[in-house]
Amino acid sequence: MNPATVTSYAKKLRLNKLYWWLNRALRQWQWMLYRRQGTRRVRDFVVGCHREGMPCYLQVGAGGKTLPGWLNTDYAPHANCAFLDATQPWPFADGELSLILAEHVIANLPKDGGIVFLRESYRCLQPGGVLRLSTPNLTALSRALIADGMEEVKAALLNRHQRLYRPGEDISFCDLVNDIHYMWGHRYLYTEEELYRQLCAAGFSQIERATFGLSRDPRLVGVDQHQAGPEMAYIDLIVEAVK
Repeated sequence: MNPATVTSYAKKLRLNKLYWWLNRALRQWQWMLYRRQGTRRVRDFVVGCHREGMPCYLQVGAGGKTLPGWLNTDYAPHANCAFLDATQPWPFADGELSLILAEHVIANLPKDGGIVFLRESYRCLQPGGVLRLSTPNLTALSRALIADGMEEVKAALLNRHQRLYRPGEDISFCDLVNDIHYMWGHRYLYTEEELYRQLCAAGFSQIERATFGLSRDPRLVGVDQHQAGPEMAYIDLIVEAVK
């Protein structure tokens, strides 16, 4: 009898403590299996790209929103994703990747983990390769919180946040700012200046702001899938860094 069947029986018999323990054990077993398979899936993808003479595109933290033709990865198990811990050395050779996409990933990493992520991105990109990433803009959030004359922007952001994440609740813009700091596993929010500083420290020198869905690189046009909506343009920090 496999773990999933045992867990199902425990639930039916209302053995709550046993069900909770088995469910936790099942999730841990699934994650360990996903992790063990991760390196093999990564190498299979890279070998396939080399065999077909195709460039290797990597999405970090796909969260189930996969891109066709890309190696979609995530720390947590998701369908059609391979395991990747962005804060540890990556299973790629130097210069093996052409593009890296990481939407709203770096905010989920502690600052030292973000440093590893940026350094590994630089190492694994080929010369001319591009890292595209997005993250909440701490400067924009702070300015919206205290500045006058931004009521329209604040109202649009607050309405969206309430509709998606706090339905039926009476929340303030202060609540929204706190949620962006602490929800979704966020660990560290960046100002544009700090993000550029860390990208430069990792080795990148050609860095520029980008807009949701748009890019100078035609391969990156339309790849964004997170936080869509015109009201998000104010607080989303999207950048592209070229090796």
